[in-house]
Amino acid sequence: MNLRGWTTSSPIVYSAIPHHLQDTRKSVLLFGLIWNIKKVTLKINQPKFFEGFVTLKTILQNTSKVYDPLGLVSPVILRSKFLMRTLREQNNALNDQISNKEILGEWANIQRDFKDLSGFEYKCRIDCLTSTEIHTFLDSSAKEYSFIIYAQTPHPTHTAINPLFAKARITPPRKITIPKLELLAASLAAIATEFILDALEPVIRPSVFLWTDSKCTLARIYGMKILPSYEQNCIKQIRKVNNLQVKFVPGSQNPANIASRGATWAELQLSI
Repeated sequence: MNLRGWTTSSPIVYSAIPHHLQDTRKSVLLFGLIWNIKKVTLKINQPKFFEGFVTLKTILQNTSKVYDPLGLVSPVILRSKFLMRTLREQNNALNDQISNKEILGEWANIQRDFKDLSGFEYKCRIDCLTSTEIHTFLDSSAKEYSFIIYAQTPHPTHTAINPLFAKARITPPRKITIPKLELLAASLAAIATEFILDALEPVIRPSVFLWTDSKCTLARIYGMKILPSYEQNCIKQIRKVNNLQVKFVPGSQNPANIASRGATWAELQLSI
């Protein structure tokens, strides 16, 4: 039996593969995700979750089993991280059984959403045209900071919008001001945007936009005032991205806003 198999979503390339090396499956595992070859989509692979008594350790175990390399469901995972922080602040040991009904109810809702994530399917192919634009949205709050990157391609009859990459993180335990967190989110968003541009550059050089709902961040990026080293380094990283246009977006229209409070699976579906 030949253990090697080759497959592709391109019919032309697939026909060129020797018959004995062709993988005939409709979907295969690709980097921990389920790749539907015919539909050219990626899907989160549902792991086996621990169903016994609840401790901080089991919450950590089940959360780490949700593999989301593109970060598109990170607002859902963020709710579990908020819950673990609450337990640590209450001095719960790793193996202490949790009896608080409110926390147990929240964890049950999070686990239900984790199981529903296996239904999340997104396209892994985008239209690369000269008119394609990259739009990065960022946001931060006292609890988290996040960003999401979209590719937008206009067509004669419609505009195709595809999420490419996202990241949501909880803030450090030490207190950091919101303006600093906004600047941190902007610099991380700029690094991720530059990574996306490097991947697309052999094909296209799209227009690039960075959107923030913080006018304070805009003023710092475009201003000439000398700032502390940390803030100056963040701004240097943002300005490093070629042809980047930083613009203002109202908070109500900012898709990165959803991560600031965490999101249920139903809320995330409406946002993406």
